[in-house]
Amino acid sequence: MRANRLTSSQAFRAGLARALIQKPEVLILNQPFATMDSHTSQQEQAMLDRLRHALGLSILLLTRQRAEALLSADDIAVMDKGTLLQSADAPTLLNRPACTAVAVAMDDANVLTGKVLDIQDDIASLRLPSGETVEAMADHALAVDDLACICIPPDRLSILLPRAGASVDEEAESGDVHCTLVSAHHLGRTIIMRLRSRDGTEITLHRPPVHTMRDLRPGRTGLVAWQARNAIAFPMDEKSR
Repeated sequence: MRANRLTSSQAFRAGLARALIQKPEVLILNQPFATMDSHTSQQEQAMLDRLRHALGLSILLLTRQRAEALLSADDIAVMDKGTLLQSADAPTLLNRPACTAVAVAMDDANVLTGKVLDIQDDIASLRLPSGETVEAMADHALAVDDLACICIPPDRLSILLPRAGASVDEEAESGDVHCTLVSAHHLGRTIIMRLRSRDGTEITLHRPPVHTMRDLRPGRTGLVAWQARNAIAFPMDEKSR
């Protein structure tokens, strides 16, 4: 078969075979799945994973796709314009990112701003521009009176929609953030909600489909909250970097 008639999958496997003939100690792949559709890409990633374990092969995979890195790598290095932000395994990058940029890159984290009121036992209390007080894990460089970026992944937020006849203020507790629902989209196993806080910050939530879409009409007010261990506050000036 002529080279120009190979599918993207066939071309990838042919190129891989040519490289492996040389018995390299390290194989470097630069965005090898970029031209493949999602299903084909997943198949080739699975094949590559089996191959590297069978041969004991070290592979440096360069990719712009987070899913490819999470599926293919034992360790992931997050880069920004040639600068290394953090290198670790996936659980570390997802649960303890080194900075705001890593939290956003690895988990689409929401980023809220606040002023640090207090830090006790690595938990920071912060006041949002809208007046609410919330908590988050404190980055090692965070100090009282700092302006901070508070990073919370969409799937680690919860939402309370007041029952019929009740007001948001009646339901609110310490740590709750008042929000207005902007939109909600049902994706099968997940409902993605976009909300806007009192100060105009947009917040995205990923929740199981426990609400009916009729309950999630735009304009409805609610309360968003999270556990302190599921959020991290970084100095806004990134003085720790």
